[in-house]
Parts: sequence; C-alpha cells; structure tokens
Amino acid sequence: MSAKMHKSTQVAHNDCFRALFKIRGAHSITELFKKHKICNFNEMRKRSIQSLQSRIQCNDNDIISAIYNCNLYFDSDLYKSWISVFRETLF
Repeated sequence: MSAKMHKSTQVAHNDCFRALFKIRGAHSITELFKKHKICNFNEMRKRSIQSLQSRIQCNDNDIISAIYNCNLYFDSDLYKSWISVFRETLF
C-alpha cells in the first residue's frame, strides 16, 4: 500500500469512527480510540494480517499449502508488504 493510500484509508477509518459515535469537534482521535477500547487503523491492519497469515498456515487446502510452502509466497509483493507493516510497528 502506498503511503498516500495508507494515509487516505487511515483518515477514512477515523472519519467512520467519528461518524459512528457522533463525535464532532477537535477531539483527539487517539484518546477516543483508547476511551472506547477500539484499535486504531494500524493496529487493526496488523491484527488482520496476523489473522490471515495464521489461517493460511493452518489451511488444509493442498493448493494453498503448496503456495505457502514455496518461495513464490515468500517472494511475493503481498508478503513483503505484510512484513513492512510489522517493521513499521517495531519502531
């Protein structure tokens, strides 16, 4: 995901949160996420990737297993983008 697309998606996520909870004004979105015990966009994205990876690893489908167990999966742009998401959260 490009930086521009990431930012746009993050802003849309925050706007949806504000709309759902009918929040107006200059409230800190970070504080609102904490108050309502809701993940911010980056945390939600990380958890979703982890969940999908876990399901791929435990999948009984022979085709999915074959792809997962070869270099094609680990060399893919998708896998590399997932790894970059985890690196971003380390720093």
